[in-house]
Amino acid sequence: MQKFENVDILKSLKAIMQTHTEHFQSDFDIDIKTLKQAAKSQNPEDKKYLWICRPAGTWCLRERDTFIKVWLLLEPHLPGQRGQWGGIAQDNRR
Repeated sequence: MQKFENVDILKSLKAIMQTHTEHFQSDFDIDIKTLKQAAKSQNPEDKKYLWICRPAGTWCLRERDTFIKVWLLLEPHLPGQRGQWGGIAQDNRR
């Protein structure tokens, strides 16, 4: 795997965004503000982000918040949970 050192991360992310994002490129301005704020924090957990670049904008989300939100979306659909039809979901991974 290639190692990157002394890289301007914001410049690199901007180049990726300009290549892949057709609409709402101004979302990246919000991302820059978010990442600069995180860089000032003394808490290492505040520095872990997921950056998503899409054709219609970008997202810069705290890693911890992202996993919590995804879990809240998935939890009702996991085995053992009551489904919309009233039955209990079964584990079908066998």
